[in-house]
Amino acid sequence: MDANEAIKKIDEINKVMESSNRVIFSGEKMMAIGGMITLIPIIEIGTKGMTFGNEALADNPMLLTIIHTVFYWALFSLLGRAIPSWRSDRESLHPLIKKAFGIHRQFLVTIMGSIFAFAAIGQFQFIHPIVFLLLGFLFSLYGKYSIPAVTCISWTYTVAGVLYLYLTKFHIPHLWVWFTLYNGLSYVLMGLFLCKASHASLKLTV
Repeated sequence: MDANEAIKKIDEINKVMESSNRVIFSGEKMMAIGGMITLIPIIEIGTKGMTFGNEALADNPMLLTIIHTVFYWALFSLLGRAIPSWRSDRESLHPLIKKAFGIHRQFLVTIMGSIFAFAAIGQFQFIHPIVFLLLGFLFSLYGKYSIPAVTCISWTYTVAGVLYLYLTKFHIPHLWVWFTLYNGLSYVLMGLFLCKASHASLKLTV
């Protein structure tokens, strides 16, 4: 490989990294998702007696899980539509980034499969710990292509998942609320770090 070809390769890698940081790791989007996650406990507690409340469908856990999944999927989809650049940004992704981060589809299927599997056997208490462990793995991968803060937060997800698994034996009321709030706030924190890094990068290029 000659010098010109090496420079082209380096430039290609730089473009890929810039693309991932701008689109996949958008600080604004992470903060928006984090804000929605922090609202989940409020929605759940505030709708206990409604159609998708826990008490209303306590005898049919699978149906309860399906309703929750559809409801929150629709809610987060509306959030995605509310951000005009969300879809256009993803369409502008570099082909290599699209290929590398295609893992998110398998990740979502894994989460959904885990949720329905634990719901089917009536072990709801294990859903949140498994989700945290999966998030830890996913963001540790994403962190390799982003800022160190993403990797650090990914480790907190892994620790939170293990801690949650341990605490399930104590049957602590509303334990999921505190971990869900942490999940949402950590997304907001991650978004703030990403925004700061993005602004610093823009200053350097000006």
